[in-house]
Amino acid sequence: MFTAIVVGIISVEIYRIIIQKNIVIKLPENVPPMVSQAFIALIPSFVVVVFWWFVGHVFGVEIPKMIQKIFEPLVSIGDTPIAVILASLLNRVLWAVGIHGGNIVSSVGGTIWQQMVAANQEAFAANQSFQNLPYTFTSLYMDNYIWTGLFPLALIMTFSKSPRLKALGILALPATLFNIGEPLIFGIPIMMNPVLMIPFVLSYVMLAVISVTLTSFGILPTPVLSVPWIMPAPIKTFLATNASIWPAVYVILGWIVMAIIFYPFVKTIEKKDLSEKAENGELLYS
Repeated sequence: MFTAIVVGIISVEIYRIIIQKNIVIKLPENVPPMVSQAFIALIPSFVVVVFWWFVGHVFGVEIPKMIQKIFEPLVSIGDTPIAVILASLLNRVLWAVGIHGGNIVSSVGGTIWQQMVAANQEAFAANQSFQNLPYTFTSLYMDNYIWTGLFPLALIMTFSKSPRLKALGILALPATLFNIGEPLIFGIPIMMNPVLMIPFVLSYVMLAVISVTLTSFGILPTPVLSVPWIMPAPIKTFLATNASIWPAVYVILGWIVMAIIFYPFVKTIEKKDLSEKAENGELLYS
């Protein structure tokens, strides 16, 4: 998918430049537009095809492999705090610009992380202990300590003075409690929104940094048990850590951190909404 996006952007730009330079086949004005437009597209389309033929067959550049190499650091550093922080950063940045960050990052690191999960579960089944697990920073680690949903954002929005934000917050609150963030990602929206992109990325990176720090000091255990992702985050982490209370409390504290980060940015959008309503002569409060 990522390759298709890159190829699509470059192809459209080549096409646009050729059209702007007026390097096209021109037909007499009495030729029907349907026919003339088809001839106008011939040269740009031919150049695009030839360009990618040269890239792939003459220069031997394999774009999918080249893109995969960009994400190879995730695999090479493997079970480390850097992997967790980098994966969190890439995931949120990609989501913020309209690309499914989870799919992209998981396509590179998902296999190795899942192998780590299987090894940890085997060790836990044998010893019934979180001590001496072969791996620490697995996909379950990120699922339980970092990807805890957008419930704090929805909760803040329910108290907003902006009718739009308040209604959307109330609507999204049940979904976000069960780790479904699409009503906010596409509804506010967060995606391609310069204001909310910042806390969206920052809050999750902050959770990643705090989580790996606490784990490094032996405060947070490594989640071992697989729990459906749709389970509310504190309960999911409670079950994934074999009924440990402190990890579940940590998730709630993480929600508070997220709420603090999101709050000033939500107020900025709220102020803008209310200003627009005032300019349109509408009521400021519902």
